[in-house]
Amino acid sequence: MPQPSRDSGGQPSENSSQPHARAATAEGELEAKRELTGKVAATLLVVAAVWTALSWASTAFAQPPGAMLPGGSGGEGMQPVDLKAQLEPLKQDDLEFSPDQIDPKWRDQFLIVNELIRADDYTVFNKTENGKFRQALKSDNLTPAERDLLAKGARIRTLRLSLEENRRSLRDCVDEIVKDMELYGTGAPAREYALQEFTKNAKLLLDNQIHVRIAAAILLRSLNGEKANPIRRTPARPYVGALDIMLEILSNPNQHEAVKIQAVKGVERICLDGDPKVDIRMKIAETLAQQLKEPKTNPWYQMVIARALGACNISVNLQQQPFVAQVLLESMNDRSRHPMVRCEAARSLGRVPFDNPSINMALVTYELAELTYEMGSVYNRYPTLSYWSTCFWNLYLGFHPESNSEEAKGAGLLELVKKSTFRASATLVTDAYQNAVKVVNGVLVEPVVGNRKPMDNNKLQPLAQWLQANKPASDVLQPGMPSINPPAAPPATTNDQASATR
Repeated sequence: MPQPSRDSGGQPSENSSQPHARAATAEGELEAKRELTGKVAATLLVVAAVWTALSWASTAFAQPPGAMLPGGSGGEGMQPVDLKAQLEPLKQDDLEFSPDQIDPKWRDQFLIVNELIRADDYTVFNKTENGKFRQALKSDNLTPAERDLLAKGARIRTLRLSLEENRRSLRDCVDEIVKDMELYGTGAPAREYALQEFTKNAKLLLDNQIHVRIAAAILLRSLNGEKANPIRRTPARPYVGALDIMLEILSNPNQHEAVKIQAVKGVERICLDGDPKVDIRMKIAETLAQQLKEPKTNPWYQMVIARALGACNISVNLQQQPFVAQVLLESMNDRSRHPMVRCEAARSLGRVPFDNPSINMALVTYELAELTYEMGSVYNRYPTLSYWSTCFWNLYLGFHPESNSEEAKGAGLLELVKKSTFRASATLVTDAYQNAVKVVNGVLVEPVVGNRKPMDNNKLQPLAQWLQANKPASDVLQPGMPSINPPAAPPATTNDQASATR
């Protein structure tokens, strides 16, 4: 990476004298990827366990003494880093957090009791009509009676989520719906009609109790328009008919972020596996970009948004402005955001399909390299924080594709500069990568989170020198766009500083 290679002691080492190549041979490339991926995978298991155990309260470190890093490309000089020590652990399917773990402004959503059907409605239906419902899902020529049965079944099985007695089994209720659709929904018209009905009824739950809302959003993101095809090796295609409701969830300021996280994952899935048209991708990207501009939201929510933006496959809006890259770069530069958010934005930046030659590729490259240096410097002060493996893996992926399929799509700056449009930037990107990957390896070679220790300065210093020598002339991504550097925050008051150390 130069790719990690084994020295006589069995440890990864870099050979900076070799010209850049992702691998000398195809075999070498695959071996290098397996090596790096394997190291990260073991660590991520530990990281996941740590996240699950964290409390909801987000704690901030006071500014690390002397943690001064090169300023942004706007020429502001040395700037401090404000590091948050913990990531608020909203899990993907968090259906069990309690009122005392949540911001008081959301607590009323825990107290709602709005059961939309009676418990015996489901019991009776399950005993007398569920078999007929499943049979109707196989119909290729829906009769009026079958339509009525599908509508009734979808209503009862979805609104069952509102029953207070099901609060501890909401995910099981959702899984049962999805499983039945996969097993019995073989008739195309029956499947489509049932999906419409499930979606319509899920929307009725989005002002219900908070866990019910989350379950409804999980259902919306889990519905499949088409089943997976193991022969063709194609994944299940998500139900695009649920998209508008998920976008409404994201745009609703009164919707809790735990619900919004599920909607983000749903629209990301549509982008990855639904093959939506450009106008749909644009609508998704614009909604996500608007949400990411809000810096005070839950860090986990920001993180999943940043990742989803990388799946949109959108470069510019109708005004030909590179709005996706703009918001990602602004997030990368915003030191008030959690490191995981900033590094996730860096990963997605490497997946923006740039195609306009007026893009300031020197700026894009510099910002990715600078964030790598910044994270490396802070890592040296707090090497045992739980999330570093994920952060540095994402920084690596800003330059590099993660898989063969990503390589085919041109993911990562190293692949981008193979295009004729940006070939003139190939040397710049390659040099940045060769210096940045030393810092990445300085973190990812450690096998266990608890055993981490600061990396040698000789891994950071070459990147610092590269940054000094390659500062771009402009901090504007494309002519006519604003600076990517956020406005400087006002000086903290005494009370602000005190609260930051609590």
